[in-house]
Amino acid sequence: MNYFYNFYGFWSDIVFWWSLAVDICFVVTISGFWRGVLRFILRLVVVPPYFVTL
Repeated sequence: MNYFYNFYGFWSDIVFWWSLAVDICFVVTISGFWRGVLRFILRLVVVPPYFVTL
């Protein structure tokens, strides 16, 4: 019983940390994507020399 519990706890920890890492990567990727889009729009719309430094 104790062995089964340790085995189950081990795999649940792996699944938990894996899903957490996937969520973090997803959020970072999405935010990076939108940051790039906003930067692109700002470069097109507003004065280009000023926003090149973004």
